[in-house]
Amino acid sequence: MHKRTTKDYAALLQYYDQLMDSFDWRDGLADLPAPTVSAWSAAQQIEHVAKVKQSIIGRLTRIAQDDSVNDEDKRPTFIGRVILFVGSIPRGGGKSPERFVAAPHSDVAKIKGVATAAHEDLRRLEESLPTVAASTGRFPHQYFGHLSGQQWVRFMRIHTLHHLKIVRDIRKHHATHAGKRNDAHA
Repeated sequence: MHKRTTKDYAALLQYYDQLMDSFDWRDGLADLPAPTVSAWSAAQQIEHVAKVKQSIIGRLTRIAQDDSVNDEDKRPTFIGRVILFVGSIPRGGGKSPERFVAAPHSDVAKIKGVATAAHEDLRRLEESLPTVAASTGRFPHQYFGHLSGQQWVRFMRIHTLHHLKIVRDIRKHHATHAGKRNDAHA
C-alpha cells in the first residue's frame, strides 16, 4: 500500500479521536456557537465532519468493491491539487453542500451518535484501505474535482484537521469568555 495513504489514514484517526475528545459532551458548551470563530458550534462542526466522513467512506467502500466506479480519466482541479499538496484548507473559503450542513439547533446526543457511527465506519475502512489505495476509481468533489481513493483519504485527513482547529478555537473562545464572565461577577 502507498506509504502516504497509510500515514494519512493514521493521522486521520488521530485527528478524529482528538475531535471526539476535544470537549466534554455534557458541559453545555458543545452547542454554543462562537460567532467570532465560526457560525457553527463545536457540535455542529463535529456533525458536519461525521456526515462528510460517512459519505466519503461509503464511496470508498464502493470503489474497493467495484473498480468499475471509474472516472480515471478525470483528475483533481488545480485548487484540489493545491489543497492536497499544501495539506490545509483556508477558513471561510467554501460552502458545504446542503446534505452536509449541520442542523441549526444542535441535538448534542444525536450528534454524538452520528459522530460515533462515523468513527466506527472510519475504523472499519482500515480493512479495505489497501484495495482503496490501489484502485483507479475516482469520484468528484464539488470544488476539488475527481479524486482517487488515496486522495480522498488525504482529503479526509485535511478536512478533519481543518475542523479540529476550528473546534479548538471555539473552545478557547468559550474558555476566554467564561473567564471574563466570572471576573465580572466577582
